[in-house]
Amino acid sequence: NCSSFLIPTNSIHNNLRTIGGIAAINTWNAAAKDQDEFFFLDHDDSSSSEPYYPPLTGHELESRKSEILLIAKLNHGDTPTIADFKKHWFSERGSNFEALLTHADHNIGRGMEHWEEAQGIFEDLIRQDPTFLEPKARYAKLLCLQGNFDESCKWAQQVLDSKPWHFVTLETMVANHTGKGNTIMTELWMARRLPTMKRKDERRLWVDRALEDAGVILTRMEALKGQGK
Repeated sequence: NCSSFLIPTNSIHNNLRTIGGIAAINTWNAAAKDQDEFFFLDHDDSSSSEPYYPPLTGHELESRKSEILLIAKLNHGDTPTIADFKKHWFSERGSNFEALLTHADHNIGRGMEHWEEAQGIFEDLIRQDPTFLEPKARYAKLLCLQGNFDESCKWAQQVLDSKPWHFVTLETMVANHTGKGNTIMTELWMARRLPTMKRKDERRLWVDRALEDAGVILTRMEALKGQGK
């Protein structure tokens, strides 16, 4: 069995609509040279040799199970909404962290004069709990808005390693590669966006791949926990 992290090269263009790979193609031509083999979508940040997974605590396990249920419901219309995912993501570390994260995220939209305060909050939350992914997702978004595309990709990658379906971070990657002028990478990340309900077949495929990825990643996290990592 091949997980959705593996895409057949003989149908590479058709399969660009999947979210399956965690990151991007660094060696597109080399990967496509053998039409009969599969290739792994390598990390967008070539300096990172291993994907980042937070420790699988009891709380993390329950949170991931809840998120899997939210993903599954995406096939049934616009419920859950993006706001439901945002509430889930922001509340993963309790009400105090949620309040700070909400304030910082609100500051992003208030204008550039509030970005410094937002950045300080994100950085502080990341220092307090490096396993909390959502501050990294919002920090990556802010860095992108500031034009710091490479640094934004680094933080976004940590989120996508663990949650390749995170549609806010997928949008951040689109914006990063657009800003960098990389057309191929921009199109790749655009293809991983959550399709609208009008594109039912593509949306169903997206959800199926997201659920498959969620299961694969949870299995890997359980294995790491068993190894004491």
